[in-house]
Amino acid sequence: MPVHKQKARTLRLAVILILLTKGLMGIGQDLNPQTRNAGQFPTVVFNCSRSGATPPFYSIAVDSTGSATYESLPNSGAPYTMEFLASDTTRTQIFAMIESLKFLRGFGTDPEFNVASSIHTLTFTEGGQRNQIQYDATSNTNVHNLTALFERISSTLEFGRRLGIMEQNDPAAIEPEIGRLKEMIDDKQLAELQTLSSILLRIVSDPRISRGSRQQAQLILNRIGTSNSSGR
Repeated sequence: MPVHKQKARTLRLAVILILLTKGLMGIGQDLNPQTRNAGQFPTVVFNCSRSGATPPFYSIAVDSTGSATYESLPNSGAPYTMEFLASDTTRTQIFAMIESLKFLRGFGTDPEFNVASSIHTLTFTEGGQRNQIQYDATSNTNVHNLTALFERISSTLEFGRRLGIMEQNDPAAIEPEIGRLKEMIDDKQLAELQTLSSILLRIVSDPRISRGSRQQAQLILNRIGTSNSSGR
């Protein structure tokens, strides 16, 4: 093959790879979770995109009835989606803070928000109304607290995703993960613990899993049953 033809072919392959990479990178930005009510009620959507983090992209939608949908793009494997009912505590907190922020109106040039990389996006929709702010850091207390709450929810749901994979494919890996889960619960770093109930019940009843892990899972289930459902 002549040199110039080989170079042209190599260049075409490089362009194709770049386009494919950009397309895959853009998948996360296209995640647009909808609650079961599909826009019938006021809805808050939180997006987080963090290169190198686990997961690198996730999004949570919660409407005023508590109907919620979580989507994430793990570092490896298929996108993850889970629908759940947010606790009354979490739902009330989210919409109280959104209301105090005037439903995200008028923050476009607010100096309280650093938008250098805009890794976070908060969106409020109601009917035809759609208000949005983007930021990577903020000195606004309510936005900071909302961000922290959504991060705790994501951490909880990612525990559920990982435990589900381990329960199916690698039961021996559950023991350290359960230990880490308990530590984060003790440190109040998680929210919406009720979303873990189904996977914990499966672990408790799975004879392939170590007795210690099953006992830890039962203790966490007991705690979920006796604490408020927001998990804090």
